[in-house]
Amino acid sequence: MNESIDFAQAYHNGLNLIRNRVAEESEIDAVLSRLCDGINTASNGALVCMVGRPYGCDSSERKTVALKRGENRRVRKIFEIELSQGGYPCVVKCGGWHRSVLNKNELETALAEAMQSYSVVSKIYKTLMQIHKDAGA
Repeated sequence: MNESIDFAQAYHNGLNLIRNRVAEESEIDAVLSRLCDGINTASNGALVCMVGRPYGCDSSERKTVALKRGENRRVRKIFEIELSQGGYPCVVKCGGWHRSVLNKNELETALAEAMQSYSVVSKIYKTLMQIHKDAGA
């Protein structure tokens, strides 16, 4: 015999899932905002860090973190974050490197590791050197 399915409970479970995903996405956005503030501070304002999304993607699917120098329009993507239905688990990718994370602490650790990877450091260096070329020109 089949037990009766509680559709009202299923409805509430679905709403709770959405609330949790919204909270997780906000948490991820806050971490990325802190990262960008840290890059701006560490570079003495020479680098502008931006969080966006690839064209055609919803911000709950994929986020990109990019750098540019102050007024320059040229942007260098330093990494990408693929979200799972707007939240965790998510995957941080840069170059050939990627790390799956399950929570805020793992996200912060993965971003710190990515910031020290050759792929990201070389993009930061190239962006900084572009600043110096433009200043000398």
